[in-house]
Amino acid sequence: MNISIRISVLFSLLLSMTGYSQLSIVNSNLLPYNVTGQSMLQTTVLSTGGEGTVRVKSFISNSAGKRVYTVESGVISIKTGANNIAALVGNAFIEKYSSLPQSKYVQTHHRLPSGLYTHCIVIEPLTGFEEGDELCNDIDASDMTFLSLVYPSDNDTIETNNPILTWTHSESFSLLNEGEHFKIIVVEMKDDQGAEEAVTTNQPVFTKSFLRSHQVQYPFDAKELEKGKNYAWQVQKLSRGTIVNKTEAWEFTLKPDPEVHEHMFTTLKTSLDASFYHVYNDKIYFRYDEKYKGGDIQIRILNERRHEIKPTLESTDGAAQNMKSAGYNQYILDLEPYNLERGFYIMECRNEKKEVYLLKFYVAE
Repeated sequence: MNISIRISVLFSLLLSMTGYSQLSIVNSNLLPYNVTGQSMLQTTVLSTGGEGTVRVKSFISNSAGKRVYTVESGVISIKTGANNIAALVGNAFIEKYSSLPQSKYVQTHHRLPSGLYTHCIVIEPLTGFEEGDELCNDIDASDMTFLSLVYPSDNDTIETNNPILTWTHSESFSLLNEGEHFKIIVVEMKDDQGAEEAVTTNQPVFTKSFLRSHQVQYPFDAKELEKGKNYAWQVQKLSRGTIVNKTEAWEFTLKPDPEVHEHMFTTLKTSLDASFYHVYNDKIYFRYDEKYKGGDIQIRILNERRHEIKPTLESTDGAAQNMKSAGYNQYILDLEPYNLERGFYIMECRNEKKEVYLLKFYVAE
């Protein structure tokens, strides 16, 4: 005997020996990608020891217990033995759709949107039988759609502390059941951890529930992402607090600052070319070689709009001064007090002989 046959059939066989007529639903196998009136009634009903008439009702409820789709037959004559309900009904049935977005989806596409559902078949006796029967099965339609991450891609290296985390899924947010929502989670990864393990076990640095957009910017008031560290992230679909679907867990790294060699001093030039100095930690380290006697060095900075800033230099011995001596001079120009915006700048240095030496530099932050 097939294992899908319910235990109630065994009882019905015993009852047939006593002359009592029993109705039993033997099986039902509604597939989430084929939801029609005929498939809803695709079931076998076993009658033992008698004939009569029944009405069959088949319905689908979502995880909130609300009816999505109902099919009801007319009067059906049941014979002793196995009865194929769909064959007996044919096209003589009534369909009922609710106002739920999921119901409209089923009506249009004849399949279930993603989620958890319950499919029930009820046999209501009319004549010849004292009792009917009911059979309900859970349907998991999570595999009917895709849910995936987009950016940052797996093992990506990013440069911003507040990335726009992007994900996607194949259905409208309006198809969510009551009690269902999407949640995004970001965690810091520990050494020798995979992304999935990190998301499962580590304390989140950022989480947001009830998402209604596929783009979520890492907030400025959340725990700051640290340069050089690895992070894992995932989007989960929850139904009444239980994870029913989720993306893969991906990891990304926030790009570390390049190592600064504080004693690598750039040399000023008499003319500009395509090269430029990349500023780190708001400081420029440069050298100035003077062939003549010492004296004042005048310095100014021009931005792309030719606006001028006249900074104060600091020599490598820590003294703030604009004096140069004959020979080899090293200076540190601290840009922090000037709050320079991101972009390119030109530094001009002029000695007492009115000779101009130049440096093109770039401020990243």
